[in-house]
Amino acid sequence: MFTIGLIDDDGSQLRSIRRSIKENWPEQQFSHLEFKNYEINLDSQNLLTKLFEEILKDILGSKISGLIIDYKILSKNKKIEGTELFSKIRNIVPKFPVVILTERVEESLQPLYIDADKVYEKSKFLRLKEEYCSEKVKNLFLNMKKYIANKEILINKLENYNTKYLNDKLTEQELVEMLELEKQLSELLPSDSPNVDEDLVEDLKEIVSLLKETNTLE
Repeated sequence: MFTIGLIDDDGSQLRSIRRSIKENWPEQQFSHLEFKNYEINLDSQNLLTKLFEEILKDILGSKISGLIIDYKILSKNKKIEGTELFSKIRNIVPKFPVVILTERVEESLQPLYIDADKVYEKSKFLRLKEEYCSEKVKNLFLNMKKYIANKEILINKLENYNTKYLNDKLTEQELVEMLELEKQLSELLPSDSPNVDEDLVEDLKEIVSLLKETNTLE
């Protein structure tokens, strides 16, 4: 299942975005496509924070597998730039698929943390019959597919290692590999992901540190 989160304060734009994606989505995957429109409360004093918290919760719960953010989000109190939200998400889950949709491409690319392939030109993207739209939707689909596959692989491997650990069957090398897998997963899911117990991770870090010290002494 692919669920794309959409953040735009214009209902007509949201409908156009959904149409562009549906028109160019791989036919064999179409039945597995859904959308979530994030509610934008124009009176909210902490709109950015509330959106960010809801998005992280949805990422952790696998309720969305990608996100499209409008560059300009208008609230009653101020204008919020989509790049602000992009930055907050990237800092916590750097490999989660996020795209900024804008008419101000050059302006959107000014922050150093924004990759060029993460910014889509809105007017071109909404021309659903043109090659630009088709190419961008394909890229989004492939990035989401890769994200879901990598996440599932890491979670399954960690669950296997966790079982081995609880039964005292992990080798020294597997301990190291388990820590590396947890690090990789933290780039796909928020850091408070419950897939591996935090106390277990701390124990493993201490064990690996002691092993390194022992090897050094030898």
